[in-house]
Amino acid sequence: MKKWYEDTKLDGKTEANVVIATKFLPTLWRWTKASFYKSLRGSLDRLGVNCIDLYFIHTPIHPLPLEYFIQWACDAVDDGLIKHIGISNCDADLTLRAATVAKKNGKRIACNQIMLNLLVWKSVKHQETVRTCHELGIQIVAYSPIGQGLLTDSLTEDKFAGIRAVKMTGVKLLDIHPLRAKIQAISETRDCTMAQVAINWVRGHGAVPLVGCRSVEQVEDAAKSASWDLSKEEVEELDSLS
Repeated sequence: MKKWYEDTKLDGKTEANVVIATKFLPTLWRWTKASFYKSLRGSLDRLGVNCIDLYFIHTPIHPLPLEYFIQWACDAVDDGLIKHIGISNCDADLTLRAATVAKKNGKRIACNQIMLNLLVWKSVKHQETVRTCHELGIQIVAYSPIGQGLLTDSLTEDKFAGIRAVKMTGVKLLDIHPLRAKIQAISETRDCTMAQVAINWVRGHGAVPLVGCRSVEQVEDAAKSASWDLSKEEVEELDSLS
């Protein structure tokens, strides 16, 4: 890991090119401040850095209330081990609680990493979380922006049956046909891929898409979505079909 980080440096200006982010997962054996710091220092050592740019507190399922872990993260910022604090999978209530602790310490929550895509947008809880983050100035980092491949050109019936989200929810291919048809229509009009439309929609809601790429082609395709924007009308049409 350290070698990889060293290789990313360009002219010694690492800060301008790389942002290091990692997560802390609270578990039954990581529920004390000492174990938090031990885990943090382990990450610092593996990454070969003295300070982590963005440190996420992962998942809202904790052996202690979230407030404890946010407080320890604030202390780590004071100690120069973390630059910015993030949270992950926190709903509106947890986000507000985290922000309250950070504010008491003169800090802020930089971002909240949540699932955000056209397959879950109709969820009232998701929309409430998005609104809360916007109101608090917390950047949303959206994972699964293309719905594990459900919103891409390459989806087939065989691929559909093997997708984890399909197995967990029991959704049928016909259920998402109207949404996919609209995404495809927009992609044809704009001469881009369906994935680019889905990723662009996430950006249209003020979120940073976190795209899992398995090939150079996927990286290049995802990057192209940042060179243009969906119109307000297109975003609203997709919202209505989500």
